[in-house]
Amino acid sequence: MCRWLPVCALLSLYAIHAQAEPHDEWYLISMGDSITAGFNTRWPGDISNSRYNWSTGNSKRVNSHLHKLKEIISHKIKPINVAKSRSTSYQLKQQLEKVKSPTIDYLTLLIGANDVCDWQEDYAENQQKFRNNVHDIIERAIEINAQVRVVLPAIPNMYRLYKQGKDKCGGRWDYFEACPSLLNSKRTDAERLAFRDRLINANETLKELAANFPENVKYIGEVYEYEFTLDHVSRIDCFHPSIEGQNELARITWENGWYL
Repeated sequence: MCRWLPVCALLSLYAIHAQAEPHDEWYLISMGDSITAGFNTRWPGDISNSRYNWSTGNSKRVNSHLHKLKEIISHKIKPINVAKSRSTSYQLKQQLEKVKSPTIDYLTLLIGANDVCDWQEDYAENQQKFRNNVHDIIERAIEINAQVRVVLPAIPNMYRLYKQGKDKCGGRWDYFEACPSLLNSKRTDAERLAFRDRLINANETLKELAANFPENVKYIGEVYEYEFTLDHVSRIDCFHPSIEGQNELARITWENGWYL
């Protein structure tokens, strides 16, 4: 209890002012897996290619969300990309811990491909954990900033990629061990169709999660529906987005996102 009312009043006013004080910078945070890390976007194929990613990429060759946001946000934008190759939804908590910013104004969260690639036939428990992992990150982002805008893209249609690239890309898929539960040459047609069902269900989970936070989260189902071609995937591994693919991903997620 505070016995000095004038002092208490001043302290209260100070606290309110501190909470209302706007930040000098506007924070764009990107979380996810190798797609958002820019892995294998171009030669050399490594994570340094993050400058070409669809979300925070600063290369002029990709019309990323960062470039688009600079056109409409008056504050200086601070991009922070903590996406990491091979990440599943289980790594999202660790990624968030690496975000050293006072707030999150805009969050892109593309995750789930590696989760689904790891799931087997009996995946109900995996799907529930996936739901919980993504839900916790969304909830935490909203706790940090009640006005946060979250872009939650669908997992791209890897089954369609298989249909398009099975004659040209099979050797590279085997060599790079790209999503072996779908793309490995030893998989049967039945196994691949089962994978497609798991992928559809994972995206339905993301859609349902977004519906729980309509003021904060946009689910971009068009990412799954869009017919990416082999021109949109890496010349290195025939799996990750090329610069052309990153551009399409940026366009689709922006056009179906918050500001258009």
